Amino acid sequence: MQVRKGVGVLAFLMVLFVPLAEAADFGTPAIEIVDAATLKGVKRVAVTSFTVQYVTSQVWDTSFTSGGGKSVQTAGQGGGFNIADALDPAKMQSATDKLYLEFLADLKAAGFDVVSPEALAASKAYKDYLANAPKTPRKEEAESEKGNGAGAITSIFYTPPGVPLVLGGKFDHLSTGTFGSNVKDPTLTFTGSLSLYTTNWPYYDKDVQKELGAATLHVRLYVPLAHVQVASSSFWGSGYSRQGIEPGLRLGNRLTRVAVGHNGDYAKLVLSEPYLIPGPIESTVEEVKHPNAMRAIMGEKIKIYPGTVSADKYWQLFPDAANQLLKAFARKLKDAS
Repeated sequence: MQVRKGVGVLAFLMVLFVPLAEAADFGTPAIEIVDAATLKGVKRVAVTSFTVQYVTSQVWDTSFTSGGGKSVQTAGQGGGFNIADALDPAKMQSATDKLYLEFLADLKAAGFDVVSPEALAASKAYKDYLANAPKTPRKEEAESEKGNGAGAITSIFYTPPGVPLVLGGKFDHLSTGTFGSNVKDPTLTFTGSLSLYTTNWPYYDKDVQKELGAATLHVRLYVPLAHVQVASSSFWGSGYSRQGIEPGLRLGNRLTRVAVGHNGDYAKLVLSEPYLIPGPIESTVEEVKHPNAMRAIMGEKIKIYPGTVSADKYWQLFPDAANQLLKAFARKLKDAS
């Protein structure tokens, strides 16, 4: 398996794993609600979109940038994971399908009246909805976003058959502040953002809500290979950008959400902290010579993260963690409705 040059060395080890008798406990996920008042009175629900976004390659370069009129960049921590060969398309699809059906069951168990997939598919309004759906699986290679702090990310969106991929400002809460979804999605290319974020989904969504007499639920699970944190500031033309990374499989915060359409408005249940999945990715920290020969002579070093990946652990632990998170979303939604 090829590793990207200049971002560290990664050796992949495919190890045999004996499944555990019981699912692992990943702890209580941190879920916040945006515009919670919209959820009041929700009793009947239809899951009108459901997607799992599997990251197959993630590269990071945690650097320090400063300067006024000029910008000077110093290499910092670097690394990358590429597990495309470990993620079989058939398993990505089957895991997505299973999580979708389990979520429907979770909603029923929480006390909601759930529109069945068959009733949803027979809906005239939903047929109009599907006519605008992008084709999946859909691959996004966000190399152009490498400089924004999240690193270069290659991911593939999977949806169950007959269930669309739905993204957009009404559904995704990317900002950590209080001013709405004013941050770009770092996992999409420029072309991907244009094609996926410009469909007027609420227009079709309201017709589905009216015809079925139900609130519409839109699920997105984002599965990155590392968490990248960014801090930046500027003052009178000078500024800095620092990043910190934590390699390891997780369900990513902010992008993982359940958006709820009800009476023309939208609430969002958002994973506010990464939901860590220990085991599939093991990494260490090493210091190596700076890739610039002159700086290496001066003794400068950078940190890299060589590691191992177990496909068996990935496919055992990720579905368990995702299932536990979806159950938590269903309970949170019920408590707020």
